[in-house]
Amino acid sequence: MSNENKIYKTKQKENILRYFKNFQDSHITAQEIYDYLNKMGTPVGVTTIYRHLEKLVSEGIIKKYVLDSKKGAYFEYVDNKVNKDIKFHLKCNKCDGLYHFKCNELKNLYIHFLEKHNMNIDLSKTVYYGICDKCNKLC
Repeated sequence: MSNENKIYKTKQKENILRYFKNFQDSHITAQEIYDYLNKMGTPVGVTTIYRHLEKLVSEGIIKKYVLDSKKGAYFEYVDNKVNKDIKFHLKCNKCDGLYHFKCNELKNLYIHFLEKHNMNIDLSKTVYYGICDKCNKLC
């Protein structure tokens, strides 16, 4: 691979990472990244985006959430300085949005499982399904 190709791939990865940093605390799809980069005049193919996303996941820079086999994965930027708090996920049954929410009751339940049952729940795979506030207001 030529140095020019390496620089280009690095630039693509940097653009993807910059998008995540601009939308911290959000769950992002590959399609959203694709649309954004094309709109910004720096087009990257979907396959290339997925390849970079998988590398970023393996490097621990982003997290991947696969909620069902019908829809694509969601990705989230992991900044260890910012994301120390315990967060839970809500998947809206109407708009398909994936949202963070904080709840002391659930946090206490999480701690209870850890301390009393020696069970460390994987919060990246724990999702609550319901209807988000925005969709509730539309009803």
